[in-house]
Amino acid sequence: MGVTFSQIEQHSTEDPHFLFLDLPAEIRVKIYEEVLVVGKIFYTPNDYDIWNGNRCRGHKLFRKPELQLLRVSKQIHAEAEPVYLSRNLFVLPIKWPDFQPFKELSHFHIRDMESNARHLFSVSGLSHIKNVGVAVDQSLCEGSAKVLGSDCWKRDELVYGEPPFTQLSRLKRLEKAHEIHLSHVRDVWRGMLGHLAHFQSRLKYIEIDFTNAFCPIGDCRPIWAASCGWIETMKPESVDIIGLQTLRERREFIYHVIMDGKASEWDLEEKYALRFRNIGQAVPWDRWMIEGEMEDESKHYVCL
Repeated sequence: MGVTFSQIEQHSTEDPHFLFLDLPAEIRVKIYEEVLVVGKIFYTPNDYDIWNGNRCRGHKLFRKPELQLLRVSKQIHAEAEPVYLSRNLFVLPIKWPDFQPFKELSHFHIRDMESNARHLFSVSGLSHIKNVGVAVDQSLCEGSAKVLGSDCWKRDELVYGEPPFTQLSRLKRLEKAHEIHLSHVRDVWRGMLGHLAHFQSRLKYIEIDFTNAFCPIGDCRPIWAASCGWIETMKPESVDIIGLQTLRERREFIYHVIMDGKASEWDLEEKYALRFRNIGQAVPWDRWMIEGEMEDESKHYVCL
C-alpha cells in the first residue's frame, strides 16, 4: 500500500496543464473556440451607446469570453489568443482611437479627450483581428465648440480677407460657425476611419454605424465628411453600413466612396460585398446570441 500511495501522491502533483496540452492540437482549438468565440465583443456599452446607435442592439444576449484561459500558461496563450481575436466581431467604443493599442501608434489624437490607458486588446490584435465595428458619431466632435474661437475667424479675416466676424449678421455668423464645425467634423471622422489602417491583416468584415452621424449643432448629417477612400485601400471582404436614414444618404455615401477611393459601384458590390443593412436585419453574428428577449431601447427615453 505504501508504494501505491506514493505513486498516487506523485501523480497528483503533476501539472494538470500538461495533461491538457497533451491533447491533439485540433481538439485544443475546438476547446478554445467553445470558451472564447462568443460572436461579438462589447466594451461596457453605456446609455449613450445604446440610445444613439444600433451596434449594441441585443448586447446582453451575447456571452462574455472566458479570457482567464489566456492566463493559464504561455503556450495556451499563444495558441488561444489568435482564435479569440480572429473569430469574434470587435464592437469598438465610439472613441476607440484614444484607447490602447492605437493611442501609441499614431500622432492622431481626438481633441479634448483625456488619455485612456485601457487596452481594448493586446498589440497582437492588430495582426489577428478580422472583424470590427465602428461608429461615425456626433460625440467624436465634442471639442468642436473650442475650435470656434476668435483666433479662427481672425485668421480668416487676415488670410482670406473675409469681413470681420463681429460685423456679420446673426444668420451669417451662424453660417460661418456651421462651416467651421463641419471642417472639424471632416478632420475627426476621417481621422478615426484612417485608424483602421493600423490593422495589419486584411479585415474580413467591417460594420459602420451612421445612426448618430449628426454635425455638432445637430441640424444636418454630413455623410460626405466620413471619407471612405480607405475601402479601396484596405480591401475588406465585406462592409455593412447601418444607420443611414434615406435613399439620398445611401447615394451620397456611394458617391463619396467612388470619388475618394476610385472604386466603382461594381467593386463595392462584388469585391467588397457592400450592403446597407436595416435595423433588426439578421447577420451571421446573431447565431451566438443566447435565448432571451431583445431589449427595447425606446423604453430608455423618459419625458420630463
